[in-house]
Order: sequence, then C-alpha cells, then structure tokens
Amino acid sequence: MIVIDPDPDPDTGKFPDADSDLGEDPHGSTLDSGASQLPFLDFWPEAGQLSSFIDEFGDVDVFQFRTDQPSWLQMEVFTPDGGFEPLIQVYSATGELLGEGPMLVDAMLDEAGTYYVSIQAFESGTGQYVARYFVSPHMVIDPIDPDPNDPFNPPVDAELGNDIHVDQIGEDATPIEFIDLFREQIAVIVSNVDQAGDVDVFQFVADGNMVFAESFFMETDAGVWLTLSDSTGTEIFSGPHSLPGVEVAAGETYYLAVAEFDTGQTGEYRVDLFVAPDAVIVDPVDPIDPVDPDPIEPWELVDLVFGEDPHADELGEIATALRIEPGIPLSIRSFIDGAGDRDVFRFIATSPFFFATAVDDATIQVTLLDADGAEMTILDPATGEIGMLEPGAEYYLVVAANSNEYTGEYSVEILGF
Repeated sequence: MIVIDPDPDPDTGKFPDADSDLGEDPHGSTLDSGASQLPFLDFWPEAGQLSSFIDEFGDVDVFQFRTDQPSWLQMEVFTPDGGFEPLIQVYSATGELLGEGPMLVDAMLDEAGTYYVSIQAFESGTGQYVARYFVSPHMVIDPIDPDPNDPFNPPVDAELGNDIHVDQIGEDATPIEFIDLFREQIAVIVSNVDQAGDVDVFQFVADGNMVFAESFFMETDAGVWLTLSDSTGTEIFSGPHSLPGVEVAAGETYYLAVAEFDTGQTGEYRVDLFVAPDAVIVDPVDPIDPVDPDPIEPWELVDLVFGEDPHADELGEIATALRIEPGIPLSIRSFIDGAGDRDVFRFIATSPFFFATAVDDATIQVTLLDADGAEMTILDPATGEIGMLEPGAEYYLVVAANSNEYTGEYSVEILGF
C-alpha cells in the first residue's frame, strides 16, 4: 500500500513528499482493480493530496476511489518544476468519461460507487506533479435531464409566451423560494423573457447582508440584465450578467428585476441568487481573535476611503486579521492606495481548502504565504484557485497590483471549505 504523508514537506512548506522516485512508476495505467487508491486526509476525509511522477513519455497514473452517495469532485494538479502540463480525466466504473481538463477538473458523480482519475502529460514531458482534490457529498444535478424535484436545477416555470411574472415592483412580484445551505440562502430561477421589452420582477426578504447573482440565457449563454431595488423601489444596482456582492439589510424586502440585455433577446434564462451573511473583514484596529472569537464583537464590512491605507505592508501581528469559516464567504474590499502599495492579511486555517478570486482580475495579484513568509502559491485571480491548508496553522494573503502603476479599488472573494 502506498502511504502519502498528508503534511507538507517541512523543507519546502509547500508540497507532500513524492510517493516514489522518478522512473519507479508505482501506479497502474488502466481502469481496473490495479489502480492505486486515492488517499484522503484523516482529519478531513473529503479532501486529499498526493505527489508522484509522470515517469516517461506516455505514462498514465490511474487512481480509484469510492463514494457512498452522489457527489462532486474537484481536482487540481500542478507541476512544481513545470516539466509538463497535466491532463486530468475522471471516469465512472464502466469507463464513461465524466470530466477532463488541463490542470483543473470538475466532475459530477451521479451515484454511489467506484470512480477513477487518470493523470498524464497533456502533450509531452515528465516530472513531479502534486494533486489536491475534494469530494463533496452534495446533491448531483443532471444538466441534460433535470429532475423536476431537484431544487438546484428546476424546470422552466412556464412556457415561452406565458408571462407569469409582473413587470412592476410591488406586492404582486413573484416571491423567491430559497434553499438554506450552511448560513447562505440559495435560489435558482428559470423562466422566460417572453417578448422584447419583457421584465420579470421577483421579491424576497434578505436573510443576510450580501447578495450575489449570476445569470444567462440557456440557449446562447448571453447574460441578462439584473436590477436590484429596495422596498421603496429605489434602485441599488443595475447591470448585465451578475450582482457582484451588493450590500443589503437583513430582514428587509428587495426586488430583483430580470430583463433582456441585448435588444430583442428572448427565451429561457437562469438566475442563480445567493444571499449570504456579512461577507466581512475584521476591524484592523480591534481584530477578532480567530481562535476564540468574541460573539459580541460585530464583524465589519470593509468600505474604506482611497488613500487611508489601513492595511499593513508587512507580515506579523500588524497584518489585518481575517476570520474564515468553512462554507461562509468572506469579501475583502479595499484599495491599492499608491504605487507599490500592498495589503497584508493573516488568518488561521479552519479547513484544509480555500478558494480565492479577485473581481478585477486584470489589475490584482493575490499571493498565499505560510507563517514563515514562504510563498506557497500565487492565485490566478481570473479563474480563482484552490489552496491546500493545514487546519490550525497561520497563513498570510498579500494583495498587490499586477503593475506598480495601478492604484484603485479591488475586491477579493474567499471561501473556505
């Protein structure tokens, strides 16, 4: 049996030890019982990591694992020495390809059973690779034939032309039904823009302080136009495609209007709506103890003034303390206040994975450091990145500009899971 050390190599602070030497090739290359068991962490059985080698041209390493319920798999594979670009493929027990991608793959595992993951070079090359992965036992949605009883992928609520949603804000607006997940409310709306100029208005009571939404037309993937208004009808946000984290008041009524983005666009659309508790950052003057937080201390949403620069440029206790809880989104909204400015944040990991992405990905670079200041990874803000952490250990996030000339506002979204 191959044993993978779940702790990062203390000499590098980055990766688990490789399970073999280059050329030994301990892993099978076929989808059968000879495939190596995919290792998972003792302290977090849904997560795991391993390190091995693509030993020669054409080498394929195949791993197997088993789930006891429908699940979702996400795996990231990278090469410390850049020897090759990894290709990841996920298969069912019968050999059906469920997902593939270079460096990152998502796959829906529709039922309990055995699954396989293969890792190989996308084109050519050999060398060490590191795989980090997470199997989440959540409801699996069939995007081709949605189950009408599946709240995460409902059928369209009416036929095209049967406009069941009012066009105006008011008590007749369609109430939105939410699903509670962790401390977050989630709703999926599938309806139609029935004709040019049609507007569908929905209403909801916020059970949180931040609203996020993504939208698209089902046939074209084009975005729809979203407008969020408060109970008096005052517009809070209006724009295409998404609501990028809009601050609201818990317990208040809000209206979401859905309309065409391009003139004359009609057809079926989908809106994914999220209402989250304070996506917050701790007050840097009076930080919450991340190990034993004071339940009376309020979390404060960052909304700073350009030029004040309340965040330190250096590591240590002077860095702004964050509190990241599994499954609860956290948003950092601040500024690059001058040329060469960087904002340093520190946090105690409470789960082995976190996901970070920057809203303005063209200008911002986010770097993860360990407690000693050693660089672990530079997150790709355009696509987001999964980082592997050791629960209970301290880490730093450093937000800086991609170019020394950039100054201005940024927003970084973080989720631990």
